[in-house]
Amino acid sequence: WLAFIAVAFVFVYPYIFDEKVNLGGDNAVYYTLGKALSSGQGYTDIHVPSKTPHNHFPPGYPVILAAFMFFTQSIIFLKVVNGLFLLGTALLMFELMNRFTQNRLLAFAAAVLMLFNFHLLSYATIMMSEVPFLFFGTLAIWLFMNSEGEKPFYKNYNFYLLILVSAFAFHIRTAGIAL
Repeated sequence: WLAFIAVAFVFVYPYIFDEKVNLGGDNAVYYTLGKALSSGQGYTDIHVPSKTPHNHFPPGYPVILAAFMFFTQSIIFLKVVNGLFLLGTALLMFELMNRFTQNRLLAFAAAVLMLFNFHLLSYATIMMSEVPFLFFGTLAIWLFMNSEGEKPFYKNYNFYLLILVSAFAFHIRTAGIAL
């Protein structure tokens, strides 16, 4: 099932992928913040002469960009990474839906329909924080659902991963405080 979801992604994503930088949104700021972090200049606005510390966007998504910028600073590569976060979300969604419904076909349909959602696809092709936030939020829910209720929480490694992933989701988008 997971392979079929991946195949659906491989057919859909290249069809809608746009190599150009999106003119709407804040993707240029995210890119420069990621570049500042990856070059060791800190969380600063390197695109202004004073290189002042940045205080508008949470640092989580620029940290993700910076991690991948150690390989390449290619905008196309970074946009593909956002697409892979969408694929990861679809795979996690399949696992969650299968667990909730005990119906693999319904879980598969939900995951594939998510991959065909116009808004998710468009955000997966630009350097914005929505899709990575969706991935880490879904991962937090998956970790919560896989926590073993028989063990005390302090002996459950999923509990500690849940805390880390939830905290990171908050640092991607402050709406993550709900997690």
